[in-house]
Amino acid sequence: MGTHQSLKPYAPPCIVGRTLCLRSRDNQVFKVDDAFIRESEIIKFLMIRSNHTFAKEVPLPKCDGAVIQLMIKFVECFKDDPEFIEPIDRDHVKSLPNSHPTMKFINGLSSDQFKVLADAAAYLRARRLVDCLVDAVMHRSELKHFYATVKIVD
Repeated sequence: MGTHQSLKPYAPPCIVGRTLCLRSRDNQVFKVDDAFIRESEIIKFLMIRSNHTFAKEVPLPKCDGAVIQLMIKFVECFKDDPEFIEPIDRDHVKSLPNSHPTMKFINGLSSDQFKVLADAAAYLRARRLVDCLVDAVMHRSELKHFYATVKIVD
C-alpha cells in the first residue's frame, strides 16, 4: 500500500474547498468535495489545467451511478488523510490491515462490484483505490494458496 505521508501540499489550491458534480452514464448527478477530487488524477488534472474556470459538472460516460456511489464510500475512508503518494519501490509498500475500514469495505464487495470499481479506478486514475484493490486481490490469492496447501475448502 502506498504511503500516506505527504511530500507535497494536501491538495493544489484550486481544489481545496471545491465541490463539483459528476454526471454518471445513467444520468445520475453526484456532488463531490475536494476529498473525492484529490483521489482522481484525471479530475484533479482537469481542475488544475482549467485554472478555476472548470465546469461545475463533469460527465463520466464510463461510470454508472452505482460505481460512483462505491467510489464515494471508498473516499470517505480516507477523507481526513493526506494525499496518497505511490510507493517508489516494493520495499516502501505498506498494506492496510484487514481490520481497516477501507479493507472491510473492499472485502464486502461482490465480484461484480469489485470489477466495476476497478474499471472506474483505472478510468479516473484513482491510484489509492487501485492500490487497495490490488492489495485485496493479493490477500485473497494468498488465502486461496493457503487453503489449497492445507486442503481447507474455501
